[in-house]
Amino acid sequence: MNQRIMRQSLPTSARIRLLAGLSLTAIYFHASAPLIHAAENASVPSPADAIRAVQDQIDIEALGTLPILDNNSWRYSTVDSWSRKVLQTIYGSTKFQDLDPVVAAVELMFNVEAYRDERVLYVKDLGLLQDLTKHPIPITDDERKAIYKAKRVSYNHLASPAVAQRLEELSGDIFKSKAMGRLGAAKHHFERLPALFTIVPRPNGARETPWLPVSAMLKDDERESAGISLQQAQGVVDAYRNFGLAWLARDVKGINVGIAELNRLLPAMASDQVYPSLDARQAEMKYRRLQLIRWGWAGYIAAFFISIFAVATRYRWARALGLLFLLTAMSLHGYDLWMRWQVVGRVPVANMYEAVVSSAWMASLLGLVLELFTKKRIYMLASAFLGFFALALPELLPDQVNNNIQTMMPILDDVMLRIHTVLIIASYGVIILAFAAANCYLVVSAVRDKTTLARATLGAQAGAVACLILAYRQLFEVASPIAVKLLNAIGVVGETEVLVYQFVGTMLLSITGGAFLSVGLFSWLGGRADRDATPRTALKATDFPVERDILEEFDLAHRVLIYIATVALFVGIVLGAIWADYSWGRPWGWDPKEVFALNTWLVYAILIHARFVTKRRALWTSVLSVAGFAAMQFNWWVVNFYIVGLHSYA
Repeated sequence: MNQRIMRQSLPTSARIRLLAGLSLTAIYFHASAPLIHAAENASVPSPADAIRAVQDQIDIEALGTLPILDNNSWRYSTVDSWSRKVLQTIYGSTKFQDLDPVVAAVELMFNVEAYRDERVLYVKDLGLLQDLTKHPIPITDDERKAIYKAKRVSYNHLASPAVAQRLEELSGDIFKSKAMGRLGAAKHHFERLPALFTIVPRPNGARETPWLPVSAMLKDDERESAGISLQQAQGVVDAYRNFGLAWLARDVKGINVGIAELNRLLPAMASDQVYPSLDARQAEMKYRRLQLIRWGWAGYIAAFFISIFAVATRYRWARALGLLFLLTAMSLHGYDLWMRWQVVGRVPVANMYEAVVSSAWMASLLGLVLELFTKKRIYMLASAFLGFFALALPELLPDQVNNNIQTMMPILDDVMLRIHTVLIIASYGVIILAFAAANCYLVVSAVRDKTTLARATLGAQAGAVACLILAYRQLFEVASPIAVKLLNAIGVVGETEVLVYQFVGTMLLSITGGAFLSVGLFSWLGGRADRDATPRTALKATDFPVERDILEEFDLAHRVLIYIATVALFVGIVLGAIWADYSWGRPWGWDPKEVFALNTWLVYAILIHARFVTKRRALWTSVLSVAGFAAMQFNWWVVNFYIVGLHSYA
């Protein structure tokens, strides 16, 4: 529709009211909000207190199921999903001011001026946090401690001249580009939430056509190119403006009326093929709200500790109870995956979160089936350990393993690629099952048979875990003065190089020290290590209530799992090469992910063949299985996040 026809479609008075309303919206939200906030919050300690007091009366479901097109993830979503994503970008994974995610996001969108002095912007990187609070930036010790405790800074802190100058200096530092990028994204979202609130569909658009924010209707060219009439624009703008005014006034009735108006007007602006159905949006919000993964995780934790008791005692009731918790956890886990499948409309294996969660469920299902057929208890223990380990990652690493829903790129939407991806991630899950079985063997061998190699391997793992905990606590994001001097003395210079060598050196020392410490500790607690004797294969009646060849059982279960993992990984690599050949024109491109996936498979191929050339087969198989697990973890995390390649996960 051309501009002349559009202008004739409404009387002059109506057009004036529309433009005046749009102008009022722009002026109000950018200039008047601070005055309203100051008057309203004169007697309250936090700007969120007033909206928190009435959030239970807001129709959060109607607001949360309002559709929005996230132009950065190529898919239609809900305001509920959008809110969680933007809040994680701005505030991190912690709940914002004890507000519902939808309420928190809309609060920041309409009442942003009230939070400019609040510590809202998440700074994950300890080194960058130090840069933003050190001399000559004027800041008190109490403020610095509060910033370090919260790991957040205020918008006005970043806008202060000294900090702005520091940010300008850091903008060219390639070593801090990722940290600066995360902070920049948080700041950008904080400033531009209304522009990111793209809830207006294009009547003349296709399913892939980007949607618009309400502010876009201020521009005649954008409104006309989208095919939006003046009547439609006026209705949406009025509803949006009234919604915002009611929100700032904490008028619950007005807020709910505004939400209802938006839900009435927006669906009429696009066809059913473009505008997502209410059922689909409710399913997505239900999936987000149930958070079954957390409940499943709790079930896996209970099953894990009960399974340890069941393996150690051989009590039937303990096995039955462990199976009950494992089945419950897997049911919750599987239903969560099924719900996500319904929401995204494809097999959920398209990003790191989906790969972790799906691989854990598939491998746990394999372990459960093996347990039901063999009644060895070890498979139950391994499955519970896998669920415990894998489902903790979204909580521990929310930035790397986030549950944002994304559309798969067309070139990746291929049956062969899906089979390849499912096999690869399933093989990784089985590798973790094998790792659990290997450690069961090592623990019994270290305690009962006093085997030095088993004790050293357990200690090396403990040292590696300790180092990773220190890394998680960001110890290695700031260079140690002693480490800098030592590394500079041998020619290592540059911030990134120092931090990398500092971490690698600490990891090597932790592994080595853990191995020696473990051997000494076991010797002190349980007797001197036996380096020469062949491990016993049978238990004494005093060890467990039932005399049984437990090491042989562990070894047999371990071998079954590593054989399955090796075959699945090999077939997955081959299918990936076939897909790459007809998609990219070459079966193998020496991409880092391809190379390290092959390296992981080679470790397990060596592991299998090593049994034929060593005397203590089961022991060395378990030790090499730990090494294979480490190679797989390196492939999944280090290669994905620290080495540039074509693959982003799996």
